[in-house]
Amino acid sequence: MGRSPAVFRLIAIPALCWCCLLEGQETVDSAEKGRDLRLLDSLVLEEWGSEGWSLERLEARDALVRLAGDSEPTPALDWGLALHRWLRSDQDAHLRVRFMDRASGRCENRAPSREDLLSAAGFWAGFAPGEGVPENARAQWLEATWGWVGTYGDCTEGSGMTTEAHPIETDAGMAVEDCGGYIHWTISGFGVESDRSFRKACSRMVRFIRRLDKPVLLDLRGNLGGYRTRRHAVLAAFLTEDQWPRESERPWGTGDSTWIEVPPMPSVRFRRPLDVPLAVLVDGLSFSASLLLADALLHSERAALFGCAPLGVPGGCSGSPEVHVLPGSGWRVEVPTRMTLISLGALDAGYGLSEHATCDAGGRPLEDAISWLRSVRPAP
Repeated sequence: MGRSPAVFRLIAIPALCWCCLLEGQETVDSAEKGRDLRLLDSLVLEEWGSEGWSLERLEARDALVRLAGDSEPTPALDWGLALHRWLRSDQDAHLRVRFMDRASGRCENRAPSREDLLSAAGFWAGFAPGEGVPENARAQWLEATWGWVGTYGDCTEGSGMTTEAHPIETDAGMAVEDCGGYIHWTISGFGVESDRSFRKACSRMVRFIRRLDKPVLLDLRGNLGGYRTRRHAVLAAFLTEDQWPRESERPWGTGDSTWIEVPPMPSVRFRRPLDVPLAVLVDGLSFSASLLLADALLHSERAALFGCAPLGVPGGCSGSPEVHVLPGSGWRVEVPTRMTLISLGALDAGYGLSEHATCDAGGRPLEDAISWLRSVRPAP
């Protein structure tokens, strides 16, 4: 019933020496597994509560407890995958085991096909976000992280998409280009370079858009998030603060359910917002701050959304993850420290975007966004 636990599928991988793939500890004994589980429980159980667990979470917990109770030493990678399987049942990419910290180098070759990466009977799907995350997002996560995921499997074979992209040159994670009938504003992340660099780049790009006065394609593909002040700065470029939806936050994992309103805090302020048609483009790696920005623009009916189902959901997400070192195995895990909520009104529970489409540079979602920008008339 459902997928077999990834930890038990590892034995089917031929000719792999797991002890050679992990630095330091090769196995985890019963006492060490117990210490890991106690710390992890103290970090996440208050947030998750004791009721309403999904079948995925219950199955993952059962597999984890069984493995922890096994008196025989467990290979470190098997234990790490079991921990990750339980954490990813929350469908939150901020909550995960940092496998890249224990990878022995990188794979430089091509990743397996998407079908192989997502196969329930295969090996790679165990490293992806939760089963409830859209197919496209899980596939893009694995393709983007193939460099270190591949070291745990077969680095010498594989076919399908390459993982080494050719990113455009950016200034503080941003780039702007005049494409004739529209302006393409790319923001690859809200945490790149210093605040001063971001402020200068953002101000310059908004001036460029204002001068040309053309529709804008705000490209948030691959944007995994970053600082709130920078997200607010981009929002301030398109909306006055009185048009922003209500934003609140509370601590994550402490049992404190008190939501506190977050005031506008843009790192750059503008005298007046840009008054041009706006399309927002997302993909399977759009997450956290980039989706909170999209939420605010959609809620205010300031933009149209295009692309593929992203890594997160509308209305809010966790944030500010901290890294914890598990005392038994030494695995490092990321755990959020806060939860942010955007008041969305009638916005659907999902974004209404395809879970299976690809959002590559020449893909249909990009064409749809450009067509919409060229057809929409600016407000009088």
